[in-house]
Amino acid sequence: MVSVGFDEANVRRDGSGKFAEQGRSAPSELAGADDVSFVAGGTLFKPLMDVEDDFYSMALRFDHDVTDTEMERAAQLLGYAWAKHVHGESLGVPVRIDERTFEVAADSTKGRGIAGEEFLADVDDYLENGTPVRTTDRAGAGTRGTRLVNGLGAGGVTVFAAAGYPDEPDSTMPPLTAAAAARNRVQRIQNELFEAHVVLAEAAVSDAAKNIRAKDPAATHIWLSSTSDGVGPLWAADKNDDPITLASETYAQMRKDLDGVPFIAFSTGRTDRAVQRGTELLFKYRLPDAAASNGKAI
Repeated sequence: MVSVGFDEANVRRDGSGKFAEQGRSAPSELAGADDVSFVAGGTLFKPLMDVEDDFYSMALRFDHDVTDTEMERAAQLLGYAWAKHVHGESLGVPVRIDERTFEVAADSTKGRGIAGEEFLADVDDYLENGTPVRTTDRAGAGTRGTRLVNGLGAGGVTVFAAAGYPDEPDSTMPPLTAAAAARNRVQRIQNELFEAHVVLAEAAVSDAAKNIRAKDPAATHIWLSSTSDGVGPLWAADKNDDPITLASETYAQMRKDLDGVPFIAFSTGRTDRAVQRGTELLFKYRLPDAAASNGKAI
């Protein structure tokens, strides 16, 4: 269950509108951490519903240790809920704080929606069960009844948001070690790299769109392939998803531009279909200014 932290008693509102007690998570290895707030990297984190102002970062803290694979999957599930409710920029890459806690860049100022109780309810559902079950084969043959991302099963997790900086030094926090300072520097560089990848992904698609539409004005989307090596182009498509072959120059330039760019750098709000094939993810990405297709955003 997701802990939303309405107050120090750590209660949450259930589906019937009543307040229900929820047990505290097991103690974290993070010094000074509890179910109310904690400080990491000089930033004060509070339970999401206790943060009234805009924020630029979120953190998830589990009641048990999580592997890197589980952390990455949790970030994907969190991002799915974020895209559904906030309709803004994609979340950043997950950066581990300790064995049970990770942080993602999350800019609440650049969305049209709100990360409130409905968002938290979906985070709760997705983390446990996974993204919604597909009801059709629109994402590819045999995909009906499957999920884009599987859940992690039952377990306690608290959603936090950055609430600025502590008013005064936190006496419960130990002095910053050399390794911790170096890790903070790595985190800042990783965040900057992710932001640069987001800009690069959009620029590469925008450049390709001009060339694609010069050849075929009916083009509305481009199909891209995501692997561990990054994202690459496949073909363009019109509103009926009929394929349009990419010019060799456009294909080569996109391959060069998108080398090493991760899938999460692409806006989930412009991804209209996705098909998982082994370790490869094929996704249909809306070109700038193109009308939305009949596909469902993931």
